[in-house]
Amino acid sequence: MGFEKEKFDQLVNKSDIKWYREMIRNSPFSRKINQEKENELIDKSMKQAEAFKSLLIETYGIKDQPMSYMISLDVPLDYVKEEASYGVQYLGYYSLKSKKITINFSAINLILKNIRRFKLDQVNQEKLKDTILMHELFHHLEEMYPESYTKQKHLDTKIFGLFNSKVTLSLVGEIAAVHFSKIMTDLPHSPLLYNEIYKLK
Repeated sequence: MGFEKEKFDQLVNKSDIKWYREMIRNSPFSRKINQEKENELIDKSMKQAEAFKSLLIETYGIKDQPMSYMISLDVPLDYVKEEASYGVQYLGYYSLKSKKITINFSAINLILKNIRRFKLDQVNQEKLKDTILMHELFHHLEEMYPESYTKQKHLDTKIFGLFNSKVTLSLVGEIAAVHFSKIMTDLPHSPLLYNEIYKLK
């Protein structure tokens, strides 16, 4: 992805809803999701993010630093430096097995480097790490509250083209996690902007 300032400025100002619509339309299930269902998935995902924020505030109070909620919840945290594998590099990861959040400083440093390199003054770099932490904390909360919307069955489908079934869409949890990370950090732009900065060449 080459850098074009005008296009990047459009990304900075793109609404959350447009980002989330793109997430759905780029997913393998996009053909099965009509406009009405798309609106429902986005609306309920955002509400789930807001509900988890309210839950944290009601339980632990308002914290100046998002990291404080992780301490209150006693979530293990690990920092690593891992380079891209097969062209893929993660910013953060939540392990269902260990219930631990891992943050990849190699990816964070690349984003910070690109922010400086391309002089992206409109991008908030101070909140990058907290945004990643809150994204992964959402997935921890999902496991704590399996009755949450993002863990439910969202889409009717057929197994082997024959048997009616319902599936959980992981992208619903991703939309909610993105939104949660934004509202928990008061980020002025979408957290997904960091992904675009990571890809700049």
